Amino acid sequence: MKISNLISTLSQGNDGLPEIDRNYCHTHEIWTDSSSLPFYVEPDLSGPDSLSPILLVSAPAAVGKTTLARYLHNRLLLQGQGALYIPLQHASIGQDFFTGRLAGVFPNLSKRQFLDSVFSGEIVIIFD
Repeated sequence: MKISNLISTLSQGNDGLPEIDRNYCHTHEIWTDSSSLPFYVEPDLSGPDSLSPILLVSAPAAVGKTTLARYLHNRLLLQGQGALYIPLQHASIGQDFFTGRLAGVFPNLSKRQFLDSVFSGEIVIIFD
């Protein structure tokens, strides 16, 4: 699978994010804006060419998963696709972490609206 194909497939929805709470995102280190990398060397990925709503990237430590996640986020935003980058390095993950965190990001969406948006490709979420 080529990264350019992955970006193209994920950005087919070409939708901006629904209204978000930027203060909440900033407080919880959730990236909603593009951040460019000085350069990026595309890795060789193995995996299916078709995507499901959930994509798991697995690799040993220190091989560039975070750089890949940031690059994907940046490229999706540049293509006009609504995408969030949520780093989990410093997160205290417990019961209801994901639902609580995402409810804070999208205060005007119901849980059903949010899930529909994710599974239809309107919202892309990158957890790292």
